[in-house]
Amino acid sequence: MSTSLSVVLIQSQNNKNTAIGTGFLIFQTNAHSYILTCAHVVRDVGGPTQVKAEGLPAEVVAIGEDHGLDLAVLRVAQIPDRPALTLRSGGNAEQAVKIEGCYKHESYLTQEPIEGKLLRLFGLSDLSRKHRVSGWYITINDQQKLQPGYSGSPVCIADGTVIGVMITSEGEQQGRAISIEALRYIWPEMPPDLLAAPSNPSDHGDMKKEEVPPAVLPPPQQATSSLINFGTGNTINSIQIGNVVGNDYFEVSSPPPPPPPTSISVYLAAHPKAPPPATHAEIIIDWRHYFAQGDPSPDVWATELLPKLEQHLHHLHQPKRQTLSISGLARNSVGIAMGFVFRDTANYHLVYIDRDQTEWRTDGTDGPVRWKRTDILGTAQSRDLLIEVGFTQPINRTIDSVNQWLNTSKLEFKKRIRLELPELQRFNPNEGIAMARRLRTIIAEERVSGGTTHILGSMSLGLSLLLGWNLNACGTIQCYELDLHEQYQPSCRLRS
Repeated sequence: MSTSLSVVLIQSQNNKNTAIGTGFLIFQTNAHSYILTCAHVVRDVGGPTQVKAEGLPAEVVAIGEDHGLDLAVLRVAQIPDRPALTLRSGGNAEQAVKIEGCYKHESYLTQEPIEGKLLRLFGLSDLSRKHRVSGWYITINDQQKLQPGYSGSPVCIADGTVIGVMITSEGEQQGRAISIEALRYIWPEMPPDLLAAPSNPSDHGDMKKEEVPPAVLPPPQQATSSLINFGTGNTINSIQIGNVVGNDYFEVSSPPPPPPPTSISVYLAAHPKAPPPATHAEIIIDWRHYFAQGDPSPDVWATELLPKLEQHLHHLHQPKRQTLSISGLARNSVGIAMGFVFRDTANYHLVYIDRDQTEWRTDGTDGPVRWKRTDILGTAQSRDLLIEVGFTQPINRTIDSVNQWLNTSKLEFKKRIRLELPELQRFNPNEGIAMARRLRTIIAEERVSGGTTHILGSMSLGLSLLLGWNLNACGTIQCYELDLHEQYQPSCRLRS
């Protein structure tokens, strides 16, 4: 079944904002069409007041970003002759799926279906852990790519039924989708029959992965009616009771409630001037000896430092939903690398506490972006993108150092994008989140497949953590640091 007519392009009403995403029709009335997309797509195009779908101004009637569930429902004037797709929770590992989305190809926008299969389930919840839903890791077939812009695309099984929505990509051949079941929690006012029940129990991913504990049969009791108590922690979609005799009593014990989110203190000593604290910290990352003679080379990052961060990640994966409370002094490359390695919204939040005791949180809300952007075209044949930022030092100082580095490295770039803050205005953590997200969008839009994005310049450690957290599906990223001679040297190299 074709989904092409039901898929729509999500854009900004502000022509200067070139971010795009995908949505699809889920409900039609005589006056309006209702569209499902991702909450982060709404954010990227400028927020609820700036979003448009298929060229029509859209009203956001429900959004789940504040609850940790990345879905949003839009309402536009009716789009005639465009069918709404059928929604049903479900899915099985190895099941074939089709994903149709919008993306930017050179100078024009296109819409294309790609195919893949479901790999395995993972869990998602809102920030309060009140609502939990499943998601799927999805692998894309060879010769096809999961492009920037596919966020919000429907994930359909063979009959065209939507079982999930694409929320992230991890490179061009793998991504994640959230179960369509999450729609119940972000839009409780939705039409009651909008989300169909699974066609059979084996199609329900959540049910397939959970086993009901064995029943306990106490001594018979006298009763005038049957009582079946399934506890408070079980989610059971459909139960066939049959003929139950009046004195039968079944009790199914509930599993223990999940542990509350834990906070782990992490101290980053990844700068020659950053000794670890005398007081105890749960985790101390003391890398001062790596920085004693200058910044580590890309080889040291690849063979020692990044694997060490991944070891920490593996160790901390045992308990879920943690807040990593980070303090200390580190080079920006360390902040970007740590944010990049720990970029797992299902399990972690990062909170960096700076010297002013300001919290830079990956789960915060974003604010305005006040930077000035300048684009400089380079060599058309090059695949590399150059990003230079001046957020904590004057941009002229960054420009001089970048020009010197370009003369030395002989790098040819396709485009050089310069970002600066007017008069080095201070920015708060919410603005930092917006800057990191917008910078990620710029990289995703401007980079060329197979090329490298080079990031040079000045930023705070809080912003570098937020930037690393957002650098998914951005290809190869090469970071740089200034040495003692004010010359840029390559540091960590990240691949997604």
